[in-house]
Amino acid sequence: MPLNFGVIVSLAMFNKQIKRDSDMKTLTRFLKDESGATMVEYGLLVALISVVAIVIIFTLGNQIANGFQEVSECLADPGTC
Repeated sequence: MPLNFGVIVSLAMFNKQIKRDSDMKTLTRFLKDESGATMVEYGLLVALISVVAIVIIFTLGNQIANGFQEVSECLADPGTC
């Protein structure tokens, strides 16, 4: 039984519709996916923690250095402590 032109055109149009549906499902899945947003949030948290750590180190740096210096001097000459 040979296929006529109308059947061939119908099959081609059906195939295009399936492709469009597949593309829409892919686009919908991409738009619903939030894993990238989660990674960005984690990146922002790491950046914020780093900034806070740097500020604390610069603020308390001299006090920490002086404390280590005192400990070093006490270890070198225990009579001065």
